Amino acid sequence: MHTETAATGVTRRHSSACSLSRGGKKCSCQYPLPTLQAKVSKPGTGRCDTRDFAADELAAAREWRVLQKAKNRKGEAAAKESPRLEQYALEVWLPAVRAEVDRGKRKVQTVEAYDRHLRSYIFPRFGQTRLDDLRPGPLQELLDDLKAQGLSESTVDSAFTPLKGLVRFAVKREHTSSNRVVVDKDRVVSREKRTVELPVLVSMIAALPETERGVWATAGLAGLRRGELAALRPEDVDLTADTLEVFRALDSKYRLGLPKGGRGRKVLILDELRPFLRRQLLLADPAQDYLFGKPQRIFRAVEPARRSWKTHGLPTDMGLHHFRHCFTTYLHGAGVSTKVIDDAIEHVTPGLTLGLYVHVQASDRTLAKEQFSAYYKRMFVADDVAQAGIGAL
Repeated sequence: MHTETAATGVTRRHSSACSLSRGGKKCSCQYPLPTLQAKVSKPGTGRCDTRDFAADELAAAREWRVLQKAKNRKGEAAAKESPRLEQYALEVWLPAVRAEVDRGKRKVQTVEAYDRHLRSYIFPRFGQTRLDDLRPGPLQELLDDLKAQGLSESTVDSAFTPLKGLVRFAVKREHTSSNRVVVDKDRVVSREKRTVELPVLVSMIAALPETERGVWATAGLAGLRRGELAALRPEDVDLTADTLEVFRALDSKYRLGLPKGGRGRKVLILDELRPFLRRQLLLADPAQDYLFGKPQRIFRAVEPARRSWKTHGLPTDMGLHHFRHCFTTYLHGAGVSTKVIDDAIEHVTPGLTLGLYVHVQASDRTLAKEQFSAYYKRMFVADDVAQAGIGAL
């Protein structure tokens, strides 16, 4: 049988008795030959779907090929149906995130929080939903319901954080077609009373028992996180080089690991912090590995401190992380560049430092007024101001 291409995917078939099969130049087939045969491959099977058409049905053959290819693609998509959210999270995404803990890219408590938030907020409503079926509308309804339950903006934001990470992960690996996790969340802003003026902070440190001052001074004048304070060792304090080596951190279950961010850093010891650290080195228990004693003591330091502050009439709504915010705010107020502040407190992006950690205090507003007055005087001489008719301003 002689065949020739009539169009893409369509061949014209002649009988073996046709002169073309014997090298002739004209077709001598008798009806019903020649015929057209359209062919479409079936993905993943190694086979083809075929259909015969009459010699004058080339347009019909082409149309059949288009429809059959679409049908096969639909069947292929059904065979490769996207996984259900809960199954994908537990069997694929969370194991991949846990692997990043071993590489120092994430902290154990972060992964535990992801797992907890998914089980508490996402799985009950979307656990059996396939990734391709996630839609902004139902997700927005969940967000609105969580807010209606009285959950804070921070909690609602944390509830959706692992879901967004999971879908981004799935899109990159072509386990779902596109990222549909688009919801209208309120911007998470820092709470009020995150900081106090520097004189107040110094008074708060002085109001504490001597054994407690070192840890609070290090939080407020070096910006260490709670887990970093708990893991600090005497050998990490170098008073000669004026540096604190912060390369370890403890989580809330007292497991030792890398600090948040996975890198660690060296923090400059300010002159105002030096006396507290020198005294703490003298008070340190040689039987303990850590500078400030048992880690449990650091994680439970807030309540005893607040009792002392209440006795002295000082603010009682502060914790160790609030002191870290204070440190950042003081550096910014002192004119230290944002890049240096980021390095001191280990933030990767200036936006996080300026947006959540630097706070405007009353003294900042007074200073702004004085700075503008000084600037105004530099820009205009008295005679010019008088001639402009605003000399009384």
